[in-house]
Amino acid sequence: MPDSKMSYDELIEEINRARRLLSQLELAAKEEEDRQKHLMIDNLESVIEDTEHNGANVKEFSKLAANELKALIEKLHKKLHD
Repeated sequence: MPDSKMSYDELIEEINRARRLLSQLELAAKEEEDRQKHLMIDNLESVIEDTEHNGANVKEFSKLAANELKALIEKLHKKLHD
């Protein structure tokens, strides 16, 4: 704004321009907030998928470990009876 006095019409024009800029800023802030929320949801969905995948891996590993232990016990049992 210049240092000289503004007319009423110029003042109203500046106020309206400021209102438009404020509306644009509010819209941009809302869009960014929505974008951040979507990113958080996407990240949480990825964590859930990873957790499910890791759980399946642990379950499979447990089965393999149990089978190995059974095989070792059978070998030991057989050696004891031989």
